[in-house]
Amino acid sequence: HTRYGTVTGVQTCALPISERDVRIGGILADVWTTRTDRGPAVVVVHGGSWRAGDKGEVPHVSAALAEAGYTVFDIRYRLEPFPAGFEDLRCAIVGVAADPRVDPARIALLGRSAGGELVLLAAYADLPSPCPKVPVAAVVGLYAPTDLAWAHEHPYVPDVVDGTAALEQYLGGTPRTAADRYTAATPQTWVNASSPPTLLIHGEAERCVRPENAERLESALRAVGAPVERLMVPLADHGFDVRPGGLGEQLARARILRFLHDKL
Repeated sequence: HTRYGTVTGVQTCALPISERDVRIGGILADVWTTRTDRGPAVVVVHGGSWRAGDKGEVPHVSAALAEAGYTVFDIRYRLEPFPAGFEDLRCAIVGVAADPRVDPARIALLGRSAGGELVLLAAYADLPSPCPKVPVAAVVGLYAPTDLAWAHEHPYVPDVVDGTAALEQYLGGTPRTAADRYTAATPQTWVNASSPPTLLIHGEAERCVRPENAERLESALRAVGAPVERLMVPLADHGFDVRPGGLGEQLARARILRFLHDKL
């Protein structure tokens, strides 16, 4: 099992992946679990500007979730223009809900950066897809873009990850030439009073995805009466949780575990 130091939070023993490269709803996933019975699950979705990245990128967090009693499905999705990744995530959630290890009423989604946009969209949106929408009990978005047209018009200077180009590649144009796709892919578009409990985590020193993304989505959720929490991590930049044991990773991990315990 995974063990963490009481001060540093650094792993001293890695929890092994239970299953690697298994198909869940037709989507490849790595599965982390310590359970032998039916229980709650977390679907983890990586970042990478919708054009890079892969499952398994932050294993210490998946291990911590598994040791806390969640079966973790860390998925791979198509790195193609919208809605490919969204459709893959929808199908993965269907597969997770049907897994005999999982209580389908206790599924949460967790995504980082571009994966944060995907999990928030899957949690909120009523979009056509090859797989039906399965309601989830909670969603966690870390440093996620939440209003894509706004993000396109407010890039950081310098744009260190070429985020404007990533958005145009992902959505097939600019907010003027592909307005419908920007609207459809924006989580903020779809919020309503029935949106599941949401935890938004963002670094205060972000240089890739502006913290206003978390603030704007929080305001939209509060305006319709949907439950939402926001954690701003002091001095933290993009991807602060990738390094195990760092202060930002410790803060985020503790808040995620508390949130999931409360909601699942």
